[in-house]
Amino acid sequence: MISQTTKKVTYVCSLCGSTNCGLDATAVWDSDAQEYVLNTTFDSSWCDECGHDDPGLKELALTQKAPVSVVAGDYIRVPDSERVVRVERIDGTCLYLDGGALIDAGELSADDVLLESEAVS
Repeated sequence: MISQTTKKVTYVCSLCGSTNCGLDATAVWDSDAQEYVLNTTFDSSWCDECGHDDPGLKELALTQKAPVSVVAGDYIRVPDSERVVRVERIDGTCLYLDGGALIDAGELSADDVLLESEAVS
């Protein structure tokens, strides 16, 4: 038997990195379900964070690692790197790092989140 795994993803605004974005779409009434259901999605996108119409969306893969608790101001070790940076802002699963980098929180393990004393030593 062949096992298929489904890659989980999220989408972010390609301009500001926010997850508060989406595609234009239409919905139709389903009389059996008694609710509107998605009918068609369009290529045009929007972002409520930066306010741009059609900024384009960027796909980010979500990993299956256990959730890690991170808050703005925490220091993290960037995965696959020795760099230690401060988390400036968090939007959904997106971490905005000092210096402008953006990573998916799903890429972190508990070992990547550092105490401030560990980060500055």
